[in-house]
Amino acid sequence: MHENTALAAGPGEAVLTIVHKNRGASGFTPRGNRSGDESITVPTMALLALMDKHAITRADAIKIDIEGAEDQVLPAFFETCPPERLPKLMIIERNEDWAVDCIALATQAGYQYAGDGRKNVILRFKP
Repeated sequence: MHENTALAAGPGEAVLTIVHKNRGASGFTPRGNRSGDESITVPTMALLALMDKHAITRADAIKIDIEGAEDQVLPAFFETCPPERLPKLMIIERNEDWAVDCIALATQAGYQYAGDGRKNVILRFKP
């Protein structure tokens, strides 16, 4: 599955900064004016809409590491996703700069702490 879109709260557009020296650091978070970085406008869609588009009823697991933009995707996902479609396992990269605590949102949605990775928290869905 390949999409030329970025995940966000819903449909629209966002400015994506591509960090050519470390593409894994690319994202929506302002990165400053570093030499070689590039900004492009990309279409956005919600995580649940992406699942619907590809007929994914329920994911077994989702790993989300989107360079601090998790709080732009997960609140809308937890608000709109029916409990029977929530992934059985979520691995979420922690970020101290979130406007919304995504781990707390996951807990409120029915997830329980299952462990830690280096920068990640592992959560299992327990309805």
